[in-house]
Amino acid sequence: MGSQAVMSSDEYLLFDDTIIAKSNTNNIELVRRKDSANAHGIIKGIRMRLV
Repeated sequence: MGSQAVMSSDEYLLFDDTIIAKSNTNNIELVRRKDSANAHGIIKGIRMRLV
């Protein structure tokens, strides 16, 4: 079964790729080193992808 995309001027699909900075902790399991364009380098943080 194939997939079909239907485009409409009244509907939108939004994607958000956000990094929540957690630079002061090592105890949260989800904290990893992430590349942040806003910080212009590598930070400790949690990545959230929202659709």
